[in-house]
Amino acid sequence: MMHATHDPRPLIQYLYASLIAILLVCMIAARTNSMPPRYEALQYVDMARSGVVGNPNVIAPMAYRPGMPFASRVVANVLSVSIENGFRIVGWLSSISFLMCVFTLARCFTVDYRHALVSMVILGLSATHIKFPLFFYTLVDVSAYPLIVISFWALITRRSALCLLISCIGVLFKEFLAIPLFLVILHLGWIFWHGRSRRNAVHFVVALGIGMGVVLLPRLCIPVSATGQFVDPLNDLRTLRNVLTAPLDQARLFNIMYAAAGYWLPTVLLLTRSRFNKMWADLRGFNLRVMSIYLFLVLLLTMYGGGNILIYVSYSIAVQAVVLALCFRYGVGIAEGIYVVVVMLLYNKIMLHIPLPTDGFDAYVDFYGGYASRVTLPTLMRAIEMGAYVIGAMCVRVVTAKIASDGQQDAPAVGS
Repeated sequence: MMHATHDPRPLIQYLYASLIAILLVCMIAARTNSMPPRYEALQYVDMARSGVVGNPNVIAPMAYRPGMPFASRVVANVLSVSIENGFRIVGWLSSISFLMCVFTLARCFTVDYRHALVSMVILGLSATHIKFPLFFYTLVDVSAYPLIVISFWALITRRSALCLLISCIGVLFKEFLAIPLFLVILHLGWIFWHGRSRRNAVHFVVALGIGMGVVLLPRLCIPVSATGQFVDPLNDLRTLRNVLTAPLDQARLFNIMYAAAGYWLPTVLLLTRSRFNKMWADLRGFNLRVMSIYLFLVLLLTMYGGGNILIYVSYSIAVQAVVLALCFRYGVGIAEGIYVVVVMLLYNKIMLHIPLPTDGFDAYVDFYGGYASRVTLPTLMRAIEMGAYVIGAMCVRVVTAKIASDGQQDAPAVGS
């Protein structure tokens, strides 16, 4: 891991980052409409109003995600606002916190904090992290994003206890936080296997016990009236057939690849063979193993997570934040950087309103595409659009290299 060079003004860096984060969220919010609670969000609002324990209406897996409903209720009570506005406030705070967590993580992998700032802005322009949560403000993912980023930061900086704590809390916000939880337990198990000391054994056993408890206890102790979980062996054994059928669903596989490509588009635009080789050399060892397992688990949970594939793949945020920071560290020209920002604005439709389901469900899910096994013409057109942007990035590099070469040839010789 590369640490930023010593800067006598680290607080100023974080001040700049916080101002940019606030402005970015405000800019996106100004161009984003909102949708009243619908679908699974009705469960979250009901949980915020009536709680989980003793609530006969809770449904899996929403019942196991009380974190954001509880936080929204607390905010609503403290500020004397409606539950819906409590969700809005928590969503805004989570969006800004997410951007700051991305900056903190990216800053560990670059020598210039401005590279971390640019990485933060680019990822903030991804539709799934700020725009869609501001639109569908009663979903819980916005509150889980900062937790998964900061838990990953704690893991790669060898702060195992902090990673365990945040991951255990995060599992109550979204199941994807089980990924850093699994990784920190795996890391402690690896240390024990190679050290075989009593202290290492205690650390591993305690982490394993806490992790299993926080994952299993809510599922074993909270009674649910029904399940909407894609694979739920505890409440509906019939869903186990999805374990076999999901990988055979070609449309679903296409949407996973489509959603992953769209989410990782900024990295694809910037990644060259030279940058990839440098990145591979820098990440070899602990970081590369952790990131590889992390990405595999994100894809695995995406495969068996249900219909919101576009949201599921966005939990690979922690790895992409590192990769983008490294790309900028290896030298990205101003033209390339501007091009990526413009592409993110266009591809993620930041300046457009999202269609409401009441105006047509097809228009709503096809606005970004990548839903369940639904592959339509708009999805294919957006895939072609991605390809065009990649070709455009290559052209930008060729043109800027040509301009730089011509400028060196035209420069007057020094001396005689």
